[in-house]
Amino acid sequence: MDSKDFRWVYDCGTVSSASLLDTQIKDLTRKTKNKRVDIAFISHFDKDHISGLVKLINTMEVGAIVLPYLPLWQRLLIAFEENRGVNSSLTQFLISPTRYVEKKSPENIPILIYVQSGSESGRNADMKTIPQHMEENFSLPVEADIAPIEDEDLEGIRNSAYILPPGSPIKINKTCELIPYNDSELTIPPGKRFKKEVEKLKSKLLSSPSQETLLYIKNNYDKTFGSNSRKRNVISLFLYIGPLKRELLKRRIISIGPIFSCISCRNNCWRTNINKPSILYTGDGYLHTTEKQDALLADTLGKERVDSIGFFQVMHHGAKKNWKHVLSSRINPLYSIFCSDPKRKKPGHPNPEVVKDFLPYSPIQVDKDRGFTARLH
Repeated sequence: MDSKDFRWVYDCGTVSSASLLDTQIKDLTRKTKNKRVDIAFISHFDKDHISGLVKLINTMEVGAIVLPYLPLWQRLLIAFEENRGVNSSLTQFLISPTRYVEKKSPENIPILIYVQSGSESGRNADMKTIPQHMEENFSLPVEADIAPIEDEDLEGIRNSAYILPPGSPIKINKTCELIPYNDSELTIPPGKRFKKEVEKLKSKLLSSPSQETLLYIKNNYDKTFGSNSRKRNVISLFLYIGPLKRELLKRRIISIGPIFSCISCRNNCWRTNINKPSILYTGDGYLHTTEKQDALLADTLGKERVDSIGFFQVMHHGAKKNWKHVLSSRINPLYSIFCSDPKRKKPGHPNPEVVKDFLPYSPIQVDKDRGFTARLH
């Protein structure tokens, strides 16, 4: 963009060997002259999506971290469902992401931008230029309809935390836009008792959480949900990235590689005759109903953006429960990317039925052995 680079990362984690993360971060550092990532997006808080975030921040300069906004009681539910102790990195991060990042990386403190949940379109929002003191964190002019955090659930560190309304774009140098979409509508209400206890102990938790305080709330959680309760928080931050200038839609894909496997033909292949440069990341999100699909594709993105999607990351490693037939034809991507490990028998990702649905859309397998890159001109 005007002879300047703009770099983003979407999720940074693994449940496999940590050496995989080390290799990828080192490779990114080697390719990046100024050792900088402008924005890192976190879709949700499972280990395979965030386990390398601190390492990334401590290895490279990160301008901002964008993550889904959740109230404190909801963040605690995630910690309990993952069976983590008070001193675990995940628990500390979930109690106060801003404080955790500042403590872990005091010399490289990114801006934290929390994306509000909702399906309201942000396409007609009045754009406001980021305040001057924030522009230093980015290598290019950035516009976003953000505001300083005004939420007591994230009390204490307001100077580096901001909120982004639902569906609002982040515009980069008037050239491209990044639209994060926070879908947390599947969360099961926690009940009045649990929320009341969290509210009562909120100040303690946010100032200096102790084992005793967390165990007390955990006991209330068990009484409310049962000790075996799992996955009551199904959330994901989707991310669309595409051009603002129409002439950029004319760019062609000129090379694909260097190592990947096309699920449909098992060979290296590429398509250069269709101009669809946009990307849609989905994390572990759910597009398993027409309503869910409409909220993201029709209400938030709109037809022109959807029509420009050339690269689609299939939800949750190709899990069947996150998908509904006809999704592939609605998005109509050039390439559908399955980030999964087909060698694992359980849970069996990607699901054959999901792969079959995406066969006309060049399904690509990305795993520990095979990567995928695309270059435009």
